[in-house]
Amino acid sequence: MRWILTIAFLLPPFVTFGGKKSPWKVFSDQNARAAFKKMLTQHSDGKKVTLDRIETVQIDKAHIKSTEGFEKLTALKTLSLSYNFIRDVSPIVSLPNLRQLDLSYNDITNGMVFMNRDTLELLDVSHNKIKYTFTCTFRNLRNLNLSTNLIEQLQTSEQSNHMLEAIDISDNPLTGLLPKLTFPSLKVFLANKTFLKDLSPLFVCTTLETLEVEHCPNLRSIEKLFPYNKVTETYTCVFPKLKKLSISETFLNEKSKEILRSIYDGALEQPITINGKFIQSKRKTEPKKVIKF
Repeated sequence: MRWILTIAFLLPPFVTFGGKKSPWKVFSDQNARAAFKKMLTQHSDGKKVTLDRIETVQIDKAHIKSTEGFEKLTALKTLSLSYNFIRDVSPIVSLPNLRQLDLSYNDITNGMVFMNRDTLELLDVSHNKIKYTFTCTFRNLRNLNLSTNLIEQLQTSEQSNHMLEAIDISDNPLTGLLPKLTFPSLKVFLANKTFLKDLSPLFVCTTLETLEVEHCPNLRSIEKLFPYNKVTETYTCVFPKLKKLSISETFLNEKSKEILRSIYDGALEQPITINGKFIQSKRKTEPKKVIKF
């Protein structure tokens, strides 16, 4: 069996047990218990440590099925349990100081348990089995990876997600983004290999810099994404800060393909990289008129 485990402690690094019971026995999963026993013994230098002083734990590829006992790690800030067989994460998400959580490549089906977790700054639950609607209700989260699940809808609330900068929801049967998405700080949105057909709920995210929607067969039009300005005879982008766009041209209708061809020729009012090609605007600016008195 192969373990990848790292443990960091609050100062002072080594303290005695509060009782006679070995601390690793609180974990119901035998693989988690064995990993903690090994690491606590190796790091203790003959002395004992308490679980409530551990700040960082990484136990990847350890065949762990249960997280019962992890609720004792009350000082934990960073936890990685990727490539295991975990379904129930309720003992983990209630940890009061947890900031970074990696649960990728597990068997999680319920996304509701992650709602209102205000301490989290990074959450990776990619490659799981989370179904139906995922609701984003985070206060301090900055990076969210939901890729490769079974999510069909993404929704949010107006009172949360003000710090969220990056979302990856690629490789999901995602059919829609529920209206009034509130991601005021969002810079990166990745939705490759989904069934999205309308990007307009994202248009309120004026800070967006990177948008990836490759291999989305239902996304047929970009007319709303690049409205035409009759005054300047150029196209504008609803995302004023967008720097990178990746999109599959194969599925676009003829009108949208025509828009892309014009943009490739420089008919967009802002510089942008589309499908790896940097495009500089060729819009001619009129010289300022000098008013003589």
